[in-house]
Amino acid sequence: MRPRLPVLHLTTGLPGTGKTTLARQIEHRDNAIRLTPDEWMQPLFGESDAGGRRDILEGRLVWVAYRALLSASDAILDFGCWSPDERYAVRAIAALAGGTFALHYLTLEERERRRRAEHRWRTVPHETFEMSEADHDRFLAAYQVPTEHEMSYAALPPPPAPFGSWTAWAADRWPTLPDLGEPAPTATGISRADLSDPALRTFLQAHLDELEPTAPPESRHALDVERLGGEGIRLFVCRVAGEIVATGALARLGAGHEEIKSMRVAPAARGRGHGRSMLAFLLADADNRGVERLSLETGSMDFFAPARRLYVAAGFTPTGPFASYVADPNSCFLTRLTARPARP
Repeated sequence: MRPRLPVLHLTTGLPGTGKTTLARQIEHRDNAIRLTPDEWMQPLFGESDAGGRRDILEGRLVWVAYRALLSASDAILDFGCWSPDERYAVRAIAALAGGTFALHYLTLEERERRRRAEHRWRTVPHETFEMSEADHDRFLAAYQVPTEHEMSYAALPPPPAPFGSWTAWAADRWPTLPDLGEPAPTATGISRADLSDPALRTFLQAHLDELEPTAPPESRHALDVERLGGEGIRLFVCRVAGEIVATGALARLGAGHEEIKSMRVAPAARGRGHGRSMLAFLLADADNRGVERLSLETGSMDFFAPARRLYVAAGFTPTGPFASYVADPNSCFLTRLTARPARP
């Protein structure tokens, strides 16, 4: 099944490493929109940079990729992105659009890389630009290889000062890209939970109270506050104007496998998409950390029908009991693979 979360692919590496070849393969495999700057710069300006016009073009292409993800389409930025800051900014934009991010780093032995770049110039000059040995030397010195930390999709670092967000940094880096604006903490936003917050503890207790009449104790598996603070559990809250409207958590089961827990939307906030937003956030969080599979248990009763519809719409499918669960007529078990494509 095709993942429901759109993917923003970014190819990175020096000229001649095969970025565009890979981008075309992804384009045809996933029916994705491919955005390769050289294919625009050559017919428009006949130069690789043209007095700074490449940055102008790239800003528009990043914006197109962002809009593609908003419409649930995959996109490929075949850019190179030689600095980690550029790559982090693109990843932040993918998350902002509700999608996932795949970084494809390509490298070759240096002599072979230069040979391939020269061969491409001689065979398809309309797709690339001529590069001298001095150009290659300069490119090699400028390129910053992705670290293992970056390739592991670890948490994003803060943007460089004085920028308050990666979207603001990106708008400065690419002048034609507007500041797409990350959600402010006082507006709708999702962040890690603070279990010392009395309002959160009240919200979580209300979850347990709401579930109590739905099934006998042995069929209720929601975690209390103390267990949500345990090792291997990541709890998140969604707030609107400072008020908690939803929670969701990921609990580690084993290598590459996590469970969705504590999904709840406040009764007064239901029907406004907060559950979908939280689920999409959890999927992206798991995907960016390299989690391969997510599973969950929910009730089989009518009370849980909206939750089951939400999970099925996100690509979850029925499965048997997992981890320490046992077969129970009061339970439904669902699972799905994450959307993160395998790196080449």
